[in-house]
Amino acid sequence: MTVKKSGSFYSINCYNAQVAVTDTPKSESPRFPDDVKYSTELCLWHQRFGHLASKSIVPIPMKRLVEELPKLDHSLESIAPLCTGCLLGKFDRRPFRPTSKKGGLVFEKVHMDIKGPMDMMSIGKHLYFLILVDDYSGLTVAYPMKRKSDALKFYRGFSEQAWNQTGKRISYPRCDNAKEFLTSAFNENHSTQGTVLQDIPNYTPELNGTVERNIRTVMNMMRSMLKGAGLPKNLWAEAIIAACYIKNRFTSSNKSTPHELWFGTKPDVSGLRIYGCTAFVHVPKEKKKALDDQSEECILTGYGSGNIYRLLTKKTRKLIIARDVKFDDCLLGIGIFRNKVEPLYINDDDDEENKDAQAPIEDVKEPTSEKPAFKIAEEVQPVLRRCSRLKNKGRRQEERRGKERFQRR
Repeated sequence: MTVKKSGSFYSINCYNAQVAVTDTPKSESPRFPDDVKYSTELCLWHQRFGHLASKSIVPIPMKRLVEELPKLDHSLESIAPLCTGCLLGKFDRRPFRPTSKKGGLVFEKVHMDIKGPMDMMSIGKHLYFLILVDDYSGLTVAYPMKRKSDALKFYRGFSEQAWNQTGKRISYPRCDNAKEFLTSAFNENHSTQGTVLQDIPNYTPELNGTVERNIRTVMNMMRSMLKGAGLPKNLWAEAIIAACYIKNRFTSSNKSTPHELWFGTKPDVSGLRIYGCTAFVHVPKEKKKALDDQSEECILTGYGSGNIYRLLTKKTRKLIIARDVKFDDCLLGIGIFRNKVEPLYINDDDDEENKDAQAPIEDVKEPTSEKPAFKIAEEVQPVLRRCSRLKNKGRRQEERRGKERFQRR
């Protein structure tokens, strides 16, 4: 072992392990004392035992577990020099300790993250969803998105909505180090509202654990509700919004629900129904004739404000919102969607192909043993028939000319 002093540093060479020690005043407790008393045998046996930790080597001779191992100094165990082989070979991450400092007010700290892309496009052509969680109340809000770049639009909407309801602005938004949260437009929005962004290092979702746990909770609820009702996967966006609505009305701790902490009133859960159950919606008189049905059969897909529900019609397969609804919790909406593989989408155009794909199952006729009916020749336009004859005539002429060339050879 050699010790060299250069300025205010001590350089200790002990079997390829080097430690630099600063020359500190005697009033402070230095990392190594002035009279360096590090045991060279501990460093030696540390490498002989395959870079075993020093705290595991010191008790071995004391307990007489092996023979021919000298007694090592236990008091100098904590000042062992850093080993380069250990730092390169088994360096681990620091433990994530739960933080005890939470937001003291509603809307003081908000966690946000983006989930996606999902396995299937939703019925509204969405692939992602933005989730925001208030740190104090635990209120969870989700916004389905078609692109990640839409996050700023929904974040501004959430901020303005909270300002109207609580009269407070977001103080500390917390997010991961994703590109969509670090754009110039987002930074300009933070500077305009006076918020301080708390971003975290890359590949460290543990520091944003609040929103990560909420994403896991709403995803589990979404999958369970869709599977329990037998609904297709492309209704995941509606199920995510419904899961957040339900989650804000219960709590896993003894404190108040997120809805009560946010709005100041206890939530009314009398309007909750089994997700995916059958609902009958009153048809307005402006949309029906004298002999038409008074109601339309639908499926519950979500909740709105007040006594308003989000429903999916079984006949046209469109999302609607309605107030005059009667539910049948015993009859889930699985009769029409069970084992339905093809996805359902909102019809953007009126072409015949999409109409057939979205036709109700009740309208599909059963196959019969009768011979299929073919179109007669009169149904084909004369221009098309003339074009077909000309093509056939030209093909025959080409074949005749080919035969004549072959005979000449």
